Order: sequence, then C-alpha cells, then structure tokens
Amino acid sequence: MLYTVKEAANLTGITVKTLYHYHKIGLLTPQSISDAGYRLYSMKELEQLQRILFFRELDFSLKDIKKVLEDEPSRQLCLTNQYELLYARRQRLDVSTARTLLLPQCGRRSLCVCKAAIDDLINLG
Repeated sequence: MLYTVKEAANLTGITVKTLYHYHKIGLLTPQSISDAGYRLYSMKELEQLQRILFFRELDFSLKDIKKVLEDEPSRQLCLTNQYELLYARRQRLDVSTARTLLLPQCGRRSLCVCKAAIDDLINLG
C-alpha cells in the first residue's frame, strides 16, 4: 500500500511541510511520485521515518541523522556520543534545578551559605 504525503503525515504525527523538507534534503525519499506529482510512501519509507523521528527525539541534527542512516557502522559511535552530550545536558539541568529550588530558602542568608547548600545538594545527587 502506498500513502500520500498527507496520509503519511497523519500516520506519523508530523507535518506535511516536514515530509517535504526531509525529501528536499535527501533524508527521506518517497518510493515514487505519481503522474500528478504526488509523493507516495510505502511502509519501508514510513519505517525509515520512524527511525528519523527516533533520532530527532535524541536531539540529533538532521545532518547527523542522515550520516547515521547512511553509515550503519558509525551508528553505535554516534549514539554513544549523543548519549554523552545528553547526559552532560542533564547534569547542567540538575544543577540549574537545584539552584532554582534553593533560591527561596536562601532568604537573607549570605551567598556563600547558599552556594555551599547548593554544592551539598549537587554532591548528593
């Protein structure tokens, strides 16, 4: 079965504009284009789209997704690198959250005392 751009977009939860963009940059090519100019996608392309969306959820750039999909041996290395980037981002967010939660508690205490409390909280995590 073949799906039009609109049907593929509805099935996957992305926009028609996104599908057009993915085609334009060579990330997802439709199986065929009808005589009327409609892009048609098979299950194979929809599965590829699901892989693309998976990597987007991991904050991969479209350029990196294309590289990963074209070069299977480098996939594990790319996933490891992305994991490290996301882990570092998570740590920064944890620090920011700890600081935000402690601000109201600091009240009139000196900044040094507040900083020490934040550092203690971070070191516990």
